[in-house]
Amino acid sequence: MALCVKINNIKANNSYSIESFYKAIKDKHFSAGVPSLTKYGAASIITFPAIDSQNQVWIMKNGLSTKSHKFSIQKSY
Repeated sequence: MALCVKINNIKANNSYSIESFYKAIKDKHFSAGVPSLTKYGAASIITFPAIDSQNQVWIMKNGLSTKSHKFSIQKSY
């Protein structure tokens, strides 16, 4: 079975670090579940509970600066 990944880019109205973006969305309702802030290598990402071993949603900050308007939502299926 091949692993497929769909990536959507979003632009927030304000500039956020990944931690401040997590604080802004952590109490919101999502169909993917409750988000959590996860350390992934040297980076922090926002993850949602895995549906199974091959399906999960991640939110990552775009760019190298500490704050950004742009984020990527990655869904593996």
